[in-house]
Amino acid sequence: MNNHEMILQDFIKVIDHLPYNFFRIHRDPDGCLWLLYNKGGLTWEFGLPTNLPHKVLLKDVLPPSYFAQADEMVKQTLRGENVEFHIEHQGRFYYHVLTSVEESNISSDVIGIVTEATESIQLEEKLRQQESFFDLFLSQSLEGCFFMMLEDPVDWQHAEDTEALLDHILVNQKLVKINQAMANQYGTTIEEMLGKTPAQLFADHLSYARKLWREMLEQGRTHMITQERRMDGSIIWVEGDYICIYDEAGRFRGHIGVQRDVTEHRMQEEKLRFLAYHDMLTGLPNMLSLEKQLTAILKRAFEHPEFRVVLAYFDIDRFKLINDSFGHFIGDELLQSVAERIEVWLEDGEWLARKGGDEFFLLFTGQQDSHYIEERIASLQTLLRQPFYLEEQECYVYISIGFASYPEHGTTANQLVQNAEAAMYRAKFQGGNMAVCYQQGMNRQSQIRLETETDLRKAMESNQFQLYYQPQVDIQSGKIIGAEALIRWIHPEKGMIQPLQFIPIAEETGLIIPVGRWVLHEACRQNKAWQEAGYPPIKIGVNLSLRQFLQHDLMEMVSQTLEETQLQPEYLDIELTESISMQDQELVITTLHQLDRLGVRISIDDFGTGYSSLSYLKLFPIDSLKIDRSFIQEIDLNTNDSIIAEAMIALGHSLKLQVVAEGVENQTQLWYLQEKGCDQVQGYYYSKPIPASQFEELLKKENEKAMQR
Repeated sequence: MNNHEMILQDFIKVIDHLPYNFFRIHRDPDGCLWLLYNKGGLTWEFGLPTNLPHKVLLKDVLPPSYFAQADEMVKQTLRGENVEFHIEHQGRFYYHVLTSVEESNISSDVIGIVTEATESIQLEEKLRQQESFFDLFLSQSLEGCFFMMLEDPVDWQHAEDTEALLDHILVNQKLVKINQAMANQYGTTIEEMLGKTPAQLFADHLSYARKLWREMLEQGRTHMITQERRMDGSIIWVEGDYICIYDEAGRFRGHIGVQRDVTEHRMQEEKLRFLAYHDMLTGLPNMLSLEKQLTAILKRAFEHPEFRVVLAYFDIDRFKLINDSFGHFIGDELLQSVAERIEVWLEDGEWLARKGGDEFFLLFTGQQDSHYIEERIASLQTLLRQPFYLEEQECYVYISIGFASYPEHGTTANQLVQNAEAAMYRAKFQGGNMAVCYQQGMNRQSQIRLETETDLRKAMESNQFQLYYQPQVDIQSGKIIGAEALIRWIHPEKGMIQPLQFIPIAEETGLIIPVGRWVLHEACRQNKAWQEAGYPPIKIGVNLSLRQFLQHDLMEMVSQTLEETQLQPEYLDIELTESISMQDQELVITTLHQLDRLGVRISIDDFGTGYSSLSYLKLFPIDSLKIDRSFIQEIDLNTNDSIIAEAMIALGHSLKLQVVAEGVENQTQLWYLQEKGCDQVQGYYYSKPIPASQFEELLKKENEKAMQR
């Protein structure tokens, strides 16, 4: 037996006892392939008898369809390659591993191992199909999907130092598979994302990431909404579901996740949340935000008695006139400018909010004393007195402020708000442009104001208004040449209510428009009635508020009233205050000229009390000036008043205007005015305002005197 045969026998003895199917193939010098040994291998694989001779030609054993493949595999093996391949036969799969055997440095034999691999091949195919399906799912999904795996599993459940293990997971767990949707979320490519760790993805807020990862590891899954940074540095919000993956031993292997970009949704939520707590026009906190903030601050003040809280409430005096003069768009611009100016002025511990309209709250917190608060409020008033520019015109803002302190004036947010409002209304009632600290009893005054507004609306419906008339007298002849119509409110329960008690409220609420319309119509009607009764014609003076004057239908209202009452225009005297000169000059001039063309008289009432430039006197088509009573009351005692009154009379005459002095109460005042050339007077010296019936008696007496002459 030669050496080759001895080796072969030894090989057969060894492998006969192994639980595998082995074979050995020899290639002779002619290139023929011989099966030297087969332990159930090929014969088992192809169903051949098991008692084949040990040396047979391979082509006689293998089916022709597979011989060519086997021949090629053997040739590759003899070239020094290790070859692995599957062969399918009658629906079964067989796994082959071939390696060459060298003798005398010449590879002439091939050893092969065969095992049936049907189940494993089918399992691999199933897994491949599943993976293919998953890859298809990943590629088509609009949501970001990923696998993140650890190279070596860790036992989280039994870890003694979970903090250290958590650090290990965050640093070593890597992205092994992601889809394009997730890459898009981060603004990058799949290739750049692969291999990233949680520590890299959550570098900006790693402490928050630790909290979320711990939750996932302890519960096996988690749902989270978090911020993540894109590759360009921008921040996105993502919402996702994440599930842990464990190996067969229960050790943490990694996790899978599905997440979506909710940045736009989150921004919408933030916008809605902002709008819920902020004013849309100015961006300031609103009342809901104020209540929340104030409640939290009062809790702190309760716990720290040295902590001071003061709530100020203010609104812009005569803001409605600005809206009426320039329009709501410009009014809104002014509110925005006021808010911006105050926000720059605010110091630490101060907080500004808008209630609505032209009303604002200002919250002062800290350890400042009352003197400091008063200084800050005075500073605010000064700040807002600096001009604002609306359509290239200067506009000056004056505010009425009320303020209340914790705990002196209230211990709850509602009490402080209510009392600060009450103090503000007191400031407004006293003329505005001032600051008032809350005092006990002011809430009752606010209630009275509210009741007045309610009653005022009812008064319009139930004809509770009445006109009183105060005569205007020619200073030389002493004859009644006119009358000023003055409204009175005869309340069925409260009796007569003076104009100062309800006219400001009517101005604020807009009720001045229907009330003014009624006054104009009733005054014209009554004047016409006196004429028809045979009394000498006189002019009737009717006050128009600035708000009435700026109404777009003013001319229509005046014309219609004159037509309905049949009163000639020259017997109607429209009285306006100097405040019209501070409005849109082009609009004012146009309206005044329309009234002038209509034929009505125009007077400037309360002359000398406004802040306007006198230049308007040469621009406006007016007929008379009415000197305010404040310059007449002490004309016989105060040198300054007498000098001012004399100058006003001279100014009026130089402009060819009639001059009327209001508030004449004694003979000395009358003599002085006669001496200085005043044209007409009005005041208690002749008569207080009286009802129409009593005024008619004055006309009757004057008629009788005229007849006696």
